[in-house]
Amino acid sequence: MHPPPRIEEPFMGMGNTAGGLGRIPFAGPGPLAAAADTAPMNVLMSCLTQLSANINELASTVARNNLRLNDVTTQITAVAGNAGSSAGAASAFHAGPTTSDVPVHEGPQRGTNTGPFAVRGRHIRPARGQHRVPTGDDLVIAKTTTNKLSAMQRCARTEILKRTRQSIRALTGVLRARDSWPAYTEGGAPRLNPETGVAYFNIHLGAEEGVDHPVNVKLLARVAEDVENGLKSKAHLLSWMDAPDVNISQALVFELAKITWPSHAMRAAADGLCVAISLARAVDLYKERHGGIDPTPLLDVSMMSDEVSGPEEDSGETKDEWKARMASCLGMGKLDPDVFKALQIFEVIRPNWRLDEYAAVLQELWEIYASTLTAKQAQCMIFRVRTSGHTSDDPPAAAPYNVGFKSEWYEEFKEKETHCVYLGDWGNYEDPPGFGASVDVPDEPQGPNDAELEDENGE
Repeated sequence: MHPPPRIEEPFMGMGNTAGGLGRIPFAGPGPLAAAADTAPMNVLMSCLTQLSANINELASTVARNNLRLNDVTTQITAVAGNAGSSAGAASAFHAGPTTSDVPVHEGPQRGTNTGPFAVRGRHIRPARGQHRVPTGDDLVIAKTTTNKLSAMQRCARTEILKRTRQSIRALTGVLRARDSWPAYTEGGAPRLNPETGVAYFNIHLGAEEGVDHPVNVKLLARVAEDVENGLKSKAHLLSWMDAPDVNISQALVFELAKITWPSHAMRAAADGLCVAISLARAVDLYKERHGGIDPTPLLDVSMMSDEVSGPEEDSGETKDEWKARMASCLGMGKLDPDVFKALQIFEVIRPNWRLDEYAAVLQELWEIYASTLTAKQAQCMIFRVRTSGHTSDDPPAAAPYNVGFKSEWYEEFKEKETHCVYLGDWGNYEDPPGFGASVDVPDEPQGPNDAELEDENGE
């Protein structure tokens, strides 16, 4: 009797990538099934062993990939830190996994990759609608217009400009805005700080060289040093000091200080007119005309007329309309657009409190001063309109002499809340010699006395 035939069936679910683990012999049904060989069990154990090996190999592959990813990540970070640009990081990312395969990217290079990290020429391509100011130049904040600066650069510029103005005033001893700038006299005695005894720095706001005059250069060099030291001492309090596009240096502070110079010079021209008049020998010429009467006491900055360079805010008049009206007051016809643009005009505001006698003295001094100017100096003068009829009731900062103000104006405003605090001591300052009540009135000539008449008549 022959045994039943052996049926071979695949072992389902245990195949591998090579096409299965082979076929497992299987004895058919019958009484001899218990005598079947142990081959299926051996095959099962072999499959489990192979599966375990596959799992180990897979785990090893994952570990190698993780190491490779870590290497790439480390390289990208290093390149980004050294080059300071996203283009360098992209170059490292595409170059490969190892350090030797990734070139160090020292800056944007032509043709480095494509896509969002692409560069063209020298600068990384910015996002659409974004303007990027080139960094690395200490003077970029001074050379670039404000609207093209980053937010941090604008903060730096504003703070530096404020500190330079304060430093200029502190070093020259002109601490308050209402204080007059000192007149510069070459070789003159130094001005000393009354509290410390230290000499103030000189400043020459009327120099033809402007800010480039040696005296002014020396002043601004010290300003740059002081401002830079002050900023660095408070760097931990200023967030913009750590910005990558802000480079603080004495050269930057010096350039920004030069930007503030015209405002100081304009103010000096306005409130220092009395100094200019004195330097131009106007006072001496006035004395010659008026028998030695000295007008110097009347040359007070706070008593001079206010001047404006544009229309009042609530007038509804544009700057060009105001300028054309002022030019008409000066007798100027239609001007060339370029000439009109360059024309500098101040409108003189006549104070209603000032007495005509006082105004006449100031006007005469101004005319004498203007007559002493050279042709070159006269060309640089700013036109002043005195016939526009613009008046003001604002009182001066200091009380004038009695000859200086109108009594009727004083009576009208002395009790008003807006004026009483300024007019409290008005009328308490006697007129200087030669003006007002202090004018020396010559004695009236007296006729001969009775004795002389008797002698003449022979009686």
